[in-house]
Amino acid sequence: MKINLIVLLIVLSNILFAQSSDSIKARAIFDWITDNIEYDIEAYQNNKVSWVQCDVENVLKTKKAVCEGYARLFQKMAQDSGLECKVITGKAKTFGFGDQAWNAVKIDSVWRLVDACWGAGGYRGNRFIKSKNLFYFFTPPEKLILTHFPDFQEYQFLKNPITRQKFFGSENTGYSPVMYTLLLAEVSDYSYAEMIAMNVVTGYGRAVITYDPATKKYLVYSGQFTSEKEAIEASKTVENCSVKKLVK
Repeated sequence: MKINLIVLLIVLSNILFAQSSDSIKARAIFDWITDNIEYDIEAYQNNKVSWVQCDVENVLKTKKAVCEGYARLFQKMAQDSGLECKVITGKAKTFGFGDQAWNAVKIDSVWRLVDACWGAGGYRGNRFIKSKNLFYFFTPPEKLILTHFPDFQEYQFLKNPITRQKFFGSENTGYSPVMYTLLLAEVSDYSYAEMIAMNVVTGYGRAVITYDPATKKYLVYSGQFTSEKEAIEASKTVENCSVKKLVK
């Protein structure tokens, strides 16, 4: 892969100087990427995602990327700092199942999972909202598998890997949209909705904020479920929430 080595060396020298621990190196790289790279919302929303958003040199130049661009940049920076790192591809749960790429980096002989894309923030409308989420740095495999399903079973890094049917649900083997979610809040102020979304940890995926023009309120959702029973069971772990059926 051709890359602007001068730019890369400057980046690496700034974030890795005087840092010897592999975990500190990985965290420094994660911090730099999530602080400096924005999700390319325009390309995603206009269905114009191509190799450009995944090319490391272009990502460094534009400071924009999609998930694979984040993962490839993390891999290149990790490898150039002496770390063994892989790009993992697969499917991720949001309000459906979409393509996703993330990383596995070897730290002290143990593979650790990182998703710098989801760790960088989210978006509102057509604007990227920078909001670092450390949950996606060294995420335990048993937690990441709730939302990320790799193409190859070995990259689950689980002693007892889960099946494709369990992840996607018996009714959703064709990656059709999930049916139920948790409504965590219905508020008038976006900043309050964002605060709720940032602080909610259910173990069932990240929170998503939507706007309902009918009620003029912001709705905070979290979780993806293939049956009402499963959603209701999950709702018992979150205070003051209700289960809603998604409108397809």
